[in-house]
Amino acid sequence: MDLKEAKERILEVHRQVAKLDDGAILHGPRELIEPPFRALDELASAEVDPSLVPSLREDPELREALAGISRLRRLYGLRLEVEAALEVLGAQRPWDVVRNFVFYENYRRLARTEGEAAGLKEGDLVVMLGAGPLPMSLILLAELFGVKGLGIEREGRWAALAKGTIERLGLSGDLAVIRSDHRLLPHLRDYRLLIVAALAEPKGEIFDLLAEHLPPKALISHRLYEKGLRAILYEATPFQSPPALQEVARIPPHPPVNNTVVILRRKDDKPSS
Repeated sequence: MDLKEAKERILEVHRQVAKLDDGAILHGPRELIEPPFRALDELASAEVDPSLVPSLREDPELREALAGISRLRRLYGLRLEVEAALEVLGAQRPWDVVRNFVFYENYRRLARTEGEAAGLKEGDLVVMLGAGPLPMSLILLAELFGVKGLGIEREGRWAALAKGTIERLGLSGDLAVIRSDHRLLPHLRDYRLLIVAALAEPKGEIFDLLAEHLPPKALISHRLYEKGLRAILYEATPFQSPPALQEVARIPPHPPVNNTVVILRRKDDKPSS
């Protein structure tokens, strides 16, 4: 895809998004929202020369379009998670709802990537910062690797919904979700992996705290939108690792996954044997 085609496709998605206010995205008829949302997914996974991305990001004609597209992705993604979580609560076969979730395969592959990169073993503790209303990452890490999990979610409604989902799936013995934020990080100990969601904020404060308080032998998995058009279609603060942290792996996404996975540890922490 060349620069002209990429720009035209971004503008076309935005023309559909611009008609929708926040309420319509969160509560309106699916037939109005699904077409631009699917077009966004296709655009994000399209092959594009990386050298074109800065030009698109800096194009003043695309500033409004990129903001509108990011709004669609964030709000409609939240809506899908909330709807699925509510369905889990009322389902006779709640695991069927999880496995039929539209992004199930995305999350499953992402969980496997992170678990293998971190060398997770049964009984390890994983912390997820930014768990959301449907804590798919923790659910699938528990299923795939037998880990324990703690989700941190600052929005009370979503924390409560996530707790109910975990209980309905019969995972309360292994997983928990609490309402809190990054300020809890200095008080946590003995976890093997801490996952920082791509949209978790404020990034600077989060990583400054981790640089100072990351437990010995623990790893960080930071999810990024950075490959191809994902770097500009999904709104996220640019990643800047503090000097005290060292990157040990960077795993690019393979469809349907959208996130690059960056594994970090403290520089003064020797790798586990």
